[in-house]
Amino acid sequence: MKKYIIFIASFILFLSCEPRIEMDMSQWGDHAYIDNVEIIKLETDDEAKLQEYYTNETPLAVTGVRHIIITNGTAKIDSVNFVATVKLKAGENLQYAGFKIYHKGTKVEPVNGSPKAGIVSDLSAKSFTYRLKSADKSQHDWTIIIE
Repeated sequence: MKKYIIFIASFILFLSCEPRIEMDMSQWGDHAYIDNVEIIKLETDDEAKLQEYYTNETPLAVTGVRHIIITNGTAKIDSVNFVATVKLKAGENLQYAGFKIYHKGTKVEPVNGSPKAGIVSDLSAKSFTYRLKSADKSQHDWTIIIE
């Protein structure tokens, strides 16, 4: 009886050691397209304190920081020429702003010195290039223009 149990366990172990099959990512198609772009700035509120963590029974107060969207409406997306045009609200400063890029791709890379998406930096140049990559290895260079 022990021989049969050892044989069955060895057989199951042998079957589980077969090489894995890689997933065919090309089945997902080209998704290196931008759906929307928003420009954000950070707002620090000294009055808002987050008191969720305690150290030695003393509350640790953390200053509240949130993203404020400073774009006017949704971006105009040109999927043929790979251009996203964003309108800024009147009177907003681009010196300490950042991008929120909405997409279905797998990766967004800044090109030609563009700042990383989601990081607050100086957007005064008003034209930036980002490379979006898709799961099927297709990629498109998108230009984001701020008006």
